[in-house]
Amino acid sequence: IDGNISVSFTYHFREAAQQDGLTAATVTMPLTGISIAGTIWNDANGSAAGSFSAIQNAPETGTNAGGLNALLINDKGIVLASTPVAADGRYNFNNVATNSVVSVQISTTAPAIGSPVGSASLPSNWINTSPLTQVNFNTGTSSTINKDFGIEQRPDSANQTAPSQANPGGNTRVVVPTLSGSDPEDGALGVGQTIVIDSLPTNGSLSYNGVPVTLAQVIPNYDAAQLQIDPIDGNISVSFTYHFRDAAQQDDLTPATVTMPFTGISMPGTIWNDANGPAAGSF
Repeated sequence: IDGNISVSFTYHFREAAQQDGLTAATVTMPLTGISIAGTIWNDANGSAAGSFSAIQNAPETGTNAGGLNALLINDKGIVLASTPVAADGRYNFNNVATNSVVSVQISTTAPAIGSPVGSASLPSNWINTSPLTQVNFNTGTSSTINKDFGIEQRPDSANQTAPSQANPGGNTRVVVPTLSGSDPEDGALGVGQTIVIDSLPTNGSLSYNGVPVTLAQVIPNYDAAQLQIDPIDGNISVSFTYHFRDAAQQDDLTPATVTMPFTGISMPGTIWNDANGPAAGSF
């Protein structure tokens, strides 16, 4: 049977006179299975780029994303073995049959041994930078230690609300409050990162570096001073939505809202019943 096992059986000879040896002899055959191992890396910069090459860079560490399993699958898509991924991202299958065609998948699920593998999944807000399944390969006759995977977490963009301010009127632009967010791998997000505009304001126009912003525009190397709003005149509130794109080129899927309230100025006056006409055609 497959794995790291010892097979034995007993036998005896029967001689020409048809007499049997009465003390059976034992045949013992120890067979060693091989191992398949790898690491799930927190691929912060997305270096895997959808492949299994260049997944890990020097500062990146292994992770199990809070709860992953490694699944060993045969060429028919049936689960042969399942093991939890360690907190440092490592997994290992022992006693794997030699010269067999298998694949390895990582997933939050752990199907029963002998059942179809099903679809792979990751914990909430995690995304794969390499495929979640190492495609079929032959185990050969020696252990494999580099069946690695890349995953990383999406960024988070923060809502921004500016203090109410006087509406400048006309075509005067007002600088948008500095956008900010965070990323589990990249840290604080803000100036110098990449933002994407998800919706445009209806009560004003949004510009960057003096040029009107378009829907879904990607702004790399964001400069806070260059993102500006020209509100329409009056007592209004201008809002638009945006999100950050992290170093691994992954997007926050829940856009944040920027809100900028503006107050119009007042010009009070009085209409007088000028009974004696001192205005004399003037004010």
